[in-house]
Amino acid sequence: MDIGVPYNIERILWLVFGEDGDFARECMEKLAKEKRFQLTQKQIKQLHDFGISSRTVPQADAMLQLKKVWETDKYLIDPHTALAVSVAYSKDSPAQTHSVGCISTAHPVKFSDAICDSLSLTSGGRSEEVLRLLEQNPPNHPTITDLLKKVRATKSFPKKDHYFRIGDDWTQQLKDIICRVANTRQSKSARSKL
Repeated sequence: MDIGVPYNIERILWLVFGEDGDFARECMEKLAKEKRFQLTQKQIKQLHDFGISSRTVPQADAMLQLKKVWETDKYLIDPHTALAVSVAYSKDSPAQTHSVGCISTAHPVKFSDAICDSLSLTSGGRSEEVLRLLEQNPPNHPTITDLLKKVRATKSFPKKDHYFRIGDDWTQQLKDIICRVANTRQSKSARSKL
């Protein structure tokens, strides 16, 4: 897998721009070949209106964040998660006014070298060192149910349990939820500017 071609962008393009598979595919092909694609100002505004933005984080800042999370919380994150956490804690982050969650999808051992370098660990094998840290400090994750309760408390998510059933239009249900969250953010932002 080429991490230089983030496939979640394809899903975002499809969702934001009217489920236009041809447009999403064209952008992804350009990204694969040219390492970039360009959006019009109108399209960029559509992304922002949908609640989507992007940030750039230097690798050194992400590695400092990895170290900070470890030192303050004894929670070991991988470098990709460190990028997200860096954005979440940045001064212009939505986390300054909204609840933000960073979901890690990679196991820290996969990035033992980067983690050991960031934490200045030199003893033993690098993977074994990361495993030792994890064994000494097992992660204490909140459950998805707990996270959903927090999201629901923001009034941007349905209060009742939301189930996706066979035969339902899951795409439309997800779009409705995402739009509700984005609209809630826009409303709060507009009120805060008054």
